[in-house]
Amino acid sequence: LLGHTQLEKELDHLDVTVHGGEVILSGTPHYQMEPGEQRVQRISLTADAGSGEIHQLQVVELDGTSIEFRFSNMQESVPAPDSAFHFEPPAGVTVVNGLPPA
Repeated sequence: LLGHTQLEKELDHLDVTVHGGEVILSGTPHYQMEPGEQRVQRISLTADAGSGEIHQLQVVELDGTSIEFRFSNMQESVPAPDSAFHFEPPAGVTVVNGLPPA
């Protein structure tokens, strides 16, 4: 999201709305899938009109389910220690190690 994505290549029916100090970009994901595999109806991205900082991402699926992510206090390129990526399964959970799909 913070890279150099060209949204017009990723989203069809791209719509831009300015509301207050925010810009809302929304569209339908451009899929190269078989019919029936598409699950997402619309994606909306809300950003600060001045800085371009992303405030919110909303994904609306075909069944009406909506998933919303809100971002605040974002920092770019912050180093993270390896210990931040350690997985400790909850008590009673069986962990199965297997080969990845071929």
